[in-house]
Amino acid sequence: MVVDAIANSPDENRCLVPSDPYLAAKCRCWAERLNRECCSAYYGVLVRTEECERRENFESLVNGLRAFSREMENGDGLGFLGGGTARTRR
Repeated sequence: MVVDAIANSPDENRCLVPSDPYLAAKCRCWAERLNRECCSAYYGVLVRTEECERRENFESLVNGLRAFSREMENGDGLGFLGGGTARTRR
């Protein structure tokens, strides 16, 4: 994947995206979902001036993070979106 080539130096072989096509697609879907549900909502919390709009964006941000957290904990048993490289802190 292109992102792996950018993230690694020539002597490294660490993968950010799984080589399995299904898991790679799953990562792309989650990246898009996080951008839509979390990043956009976070921006809304920062820039909105009306308290009700800020609260709505904050709730959306928290819900998006909870969904992502559940995916990390309960995914398909392969660890961090199938890549098996994330370490959980408890």
